[in-house]
Amino acid sequence: MKKTVTLLAAVSIVGGASATAVSCSFKGDKNKGGTTDQKTTDKESSQVLLKMEVQNYLNEKGAFDSKESAIKDIQSKSDWKTEGIDSLTGSVYGTDSVSSIHIKGKLKKGYIWPKTSAGEFDVIIKINNEKNVSEVAKELSMTFYNNEDEAKENIRTKFKSITGVDQVSVVKILTVRSQLKFEVSLNYRNNVEGPEKIEVLINLKNNLTTDIYAANQSISKDNKKYESKIAAAKFIKSTFESIEGVEKTSLVWDQWAPYNYTISIKYDEKSKGPENAEGVIQLKTNLTEAIKTAKNIFESKEYKSSVSAKNAVESNLKIEGILNAEFSWEDEVALKYNIKLSYSNDFFGPSSISGTLLKYESASFDKIENQTIDMRKTNKILIDVKGKNLANKKISVSSDDSSIQATYADGKIALVANDNKNIRAVIKVWDEEEKEDAIEFTTIILAKPEIVSKLEPEYGWYLNHETSLDIMMKDFDKAKGDNLEFISQLQEIENSFPVSTYVEIKLVQDSENQQKFTLYYKFIKSLPENGKVKIALKLNGEMGPIFTLVSKQETDISENIDKELNNIKNNYNWKQGQENNLQKQVESDLKSISGISDVYFEWIDKGELSYKVTINYKLGNTGEKVFSNNGTWYMPAEFEEKDSLTFDMRNPTLNTYEVYGKNLSGKTFKIESDNPEVIAETDGKVNVKNNRQFLTIKVSSTAKDDVTSLINLYQEDDPNQKIEITANILALPYLEKIGDNWPSSTAKFKQGTTLKLSYVIKNYKASLDELTTRREDDKNIDVKTYLVNENTGEFIWEIYGRAAQAWPGWGSTDATIWIKSGNYDWKELVRINTQVK
Repeated sequence: MKKTVTLLAAVSIVGGASATAVSCSFKGDKNKGGTTDQKTTDKESSQVLLKMEVQNYLNEKGAFDSKESAIKDIQSKSDWKTEGIDSLTGSVYGTDSVSSIHIKGKLKKGYIWPKTSAGEFDVIIKINNEKNVSEVAKELSMTFYNNEDEAKENIRTKFKSITGVDQVSVVKILTVRSQLKFEVSLNYRNNVEGPEKIEVLINLKNNLTTDIYAANQSISKDNKKYESKIAAAKFIKSTFESIEGVEKTSLVWDQWAPYNYTISIKYDEKSKGPENAEGVIQLKTNLTEAIKTAKNIFESKEYKSSVSAKNAVESNLKIEGILNAEFSWEDEVALKYNIKLSYSNDFFGPSSISGTLLKYESASFDKIENQTIDMRKTNKILIDVKGKNLANKKISVSSDDSSIQATYADGKIALVANDNKNIRAVIKVWDEEEKEDAIEFTTIILAKPEIVSKLEPEYGWYLNHETSLDIMMKDFDKAKGDNLEFISQLQEIENSFPVSTYVEIKLVQDSENQQKFTLYYKFIKSLPENGKVKIALKLNGEMGPIFTLVSKQETDISENIDKELNNIKNNYNWKQGQENNLQKQVESDLKSISGISDVYFEWIDKGELSYKVTINYKLGNTGEKVFSNNGTWYMPAEFEEKDSLTFDMRNPTLNTYEVYGKNLSGKTFKIESDNPEVIAETDGKVNVKNNRQFLTIKVSSTAKDDVTSLINLYQEDDPNQKIEITANILALPYLEKIGDNWPSSTAKFKQGTTLKLSYVIKNYKASLDELTTRREDDKNIDVKTYLVNENTGEFIWEIYGRAAQAWPGWGSTDATIWIKSGNYDWKELVRINTQVK
């Protein structure tokens, strides 16, 4: 028969430890949990009696402090009364998670379980939590908490985790410094008993926030500074870690602000506080390099006595930050010294320095030969200074001429010529400690040539005319190989012709004055549009001034000459015997034209006043050589008839009139008016329109009323040549009152009545003038005006009393008459004040 093995695992507690017990049974075997020996007849053992016995035993034992202790007790008992029982094992996994345990029995040999049972069952136990509750209370009292809420929550959680505890209530009953006392109320499930109330004393963590803040403040207190970031970090960590309750720290520096730190803080179980603290440190100034520099300086000098040596050392160590430099001689004869250094708070450096100073030995200089600076080659020379005991000496040099700058460094004298001129200077060299032992030598400067003429950026001249440009030099000496030349180049010209195609250029040195050169040039062909010739002067191979040459175009003034001759013809006339005056006029007017050099007059036909002139032009101007024209014989002026003109003062700018005639040119005219209120003027200028000559006259007037004047325009030297023109003046309109009913003050009249007033508009023209009447408001009066007689300009003004004033004796309304004439704006003619009763 094939048998299947089933492994059943159960947790058993042996001696307080958890172990796994495995029982085996065979499927289909009636002898589960019993013997497998088939040779004898097996007896049945009763599971019912066993369960009853176990339950009674547990009841008699009373309460256990846990399931595990109950299981341990059962498993340790071996004298069970139920027949066939060898031993029992227990498991905490009963049907009731709180008060039941699972039991499994093991049979002796020869015993089997009934067919309906397997030797496994649950029993009920009582649990007493007094021990568990006490242990939890003790555990809680040994723990430190951040705050009351955290403590209460932990108390509740811990007691709730005890088996059989159903509900937990926590109430604070006392606070003493950093300790809290709570009363804990406990409710239990069935079959579970224990203390219903218990007092728990817990500890709060010590809050180190104030201590951390104070520690962080102390890092930079009183402007505290550190020698290095490492020293600062060590001090910062030790400061924080010295606080009781701080377990350890870690410090990091800010990547972008290198003196800003953040320190992370970890606390022991009894303390709490901020996790981080931040701050900024300041570093002390390290004077090591400054002291080293000072030491190099005073150790590189020589001293004539120990006193001067000590003074020099102490002077050099007067460095900001050094509080005290205590000097002492280790060997005064050998000038061996020691110095102890102390510093102010913001500085640090070596605590001491020592060394040996140099004893002074007199310097002596070797002779220096006279020197020459040839400015054609260089403006600077270096001269070796040789002699004895020159090292570590303060050697000085000077020049008696400011044109030479003299300096000494590294055993050499540097002479630099500041001015390009021929000079002779004395150079003096000496040791500052023994000035009386100085040596001297002479230095001569040979100036290089230079161009002193200030040249313009551009020069121009006319085609086929040679011109020249003087170029003055200074210190030019051909015997010394000096050379001045020029180079030329076409600009803004696309063709590849040489410069000589357009201009001939030569540079010549004056035979008597070698400092003078003359550049001659002559354009033989006009340059293309925008074309230029670039000239660069080269002195001893070096580029000098650069300028350009351009060809100038001569100005043709023929048109100006023709215009002037025609002006003489049209605006001058000559009587018999005045022919020579025509010649003088022509010569005078042509010579006044810019660009004319000479004028030669010649008669062609004197009787017809026909002539010709030959012109010589100034350089830069051109034109026709000969001009012909003729003068105009005198003819009296004749005016075309003009009966009258009209001047309307309403449009004062329209006061210009044209008077046409013949033979008006070359004459002077006058104009007169027979009425002093009418002014007539003329500028006497003869104008031409449509081949007709005319004069312009202007008319104005001061007349108050329309007026007529006779204007006389005549030729000044022949008053019979005249024209008389009637001028009609239209004066500006104005108002005159008619009748005796015009009010002298406020016009008072009754409501419903009409006030009629008569007036005349003098100089009124219905086609030119516009009249209106206005009122301040439309509540009290209505107004209108109308023409009665156009010939006389008489009008009626009606003012109707529409409504009485709101307050009798108070209030009034203004009525006005306005006129608009010609180009003038509206103008008020009259205003009266009305009051309706």
